[in-house]
Parts: sequence; C-alpha cells; structure tokens
Amino acid sequence: GIPLTRTDAGQITLNNEDVNYLNYIQYYADTAFDLSTANGFNWNIGGSSKVQTFNFVNTNPFPTFNYSTLNIPPSLDTSNNFTFQLDQIGNADSVFITLSRADSVAKPPFVTTRLPNNTSYYTINKSNFKKFNLNQTLNLQIELSNYNGVINSGKSYIFVNSYDYRKQITLQGAP
Repeated sequence: GIPLTRTDAGQITLNNEDVNYLNYIQYYADTAFDLSTANGFNWNIGGSSKVQTFNFVNTNPFPTFNYSTLNIPPSLDTSNNFTFQLDQIGNADSVFITLSRADSVAKPPFVTTRLPNNTSYYTINKSNFKKFNLNQTLNLQIELSNYNGVINSGKSYIFVNSYDYRKQITLQGAP
C-alpha cells in the first residue's frame, strides 16, 4: 500500500469541458459531447502550489466487447448458477463484473469480481445471490477500463478510459 492523498490540481478540463472532484483521489467528467470521435482526450491540468500546470493527450481508445453475444435476462433464478458470454474484449486493461443493489450502489451487499481480459464466459455462482433478497432488483454491471500513466515533475498521474454496461435484473426463486 502506497498512501494516497488528494492534492488540489487547480481547474481541470477534458476537451474544454470542466472536470469535477468525485471522491478521495478521483476526478470525474460527465461529458455531454461524443468522445468516440475525438482525436484523443485532451486533459488540461490548471496547476496549484503542489501540482504543476500540464497538458496530457490520452490517445488510448475506449475499451470494447461484442454486445451481440451478451444475453442477460430480466430475472435470474437464484437456485442456479448464471453463465453469460463476454466476447471479443478489446483495449481493456481490466474487466470487472459487479452485482449491486439497484436502489443504492453504495450500500452493501455488492459483489465485484475482476476477470482476465481474455474471458469468454463468466459464471455468477448461485451462492452470490444469497447475499441479496428474493425479488430484489440488482444492477449487473460490466466495467472495462484501460490506463494511461504519465509522470510529470516526479509525480505519477493515471488517466482512465472506462466503459460501463449496466442492466437491471430481478432475483427470482426456483419455479
């Protein structure tokens, strides 16, 4: 564990749109513009007394996977394991699968699993469903990310491209 601290980096923009502080060490841009056609992601770090002003262009493409093979039903039988196909993952350094409450992602229980990038099938073990209530609506989230780091004035900065697929499912008991 390396201790991380939040340091004011001044005004930050992504392709000329403001980026806002999210939590302990992350900044977040909820952009209304189409980044898929952008020629890279142009980050402008305004700087502060502890962070020098710098620009960084992240040219990593967004992570992808083949949606045509993804078959997630609206409800799952908690007495069975659930397997789905996750094909042709591209440009991803990490893949996470998360089951969380639809009414509040931040409230437990939730189950997160990191997968190898070459995963074709993923099984949610029925034991994971026992952490939730029957008829509860959950978010099934597939998150693919890639990371592009830069060192500026001896400090390391990580820029993340992330794509999330989310579908709500309801847990049902055995028929």
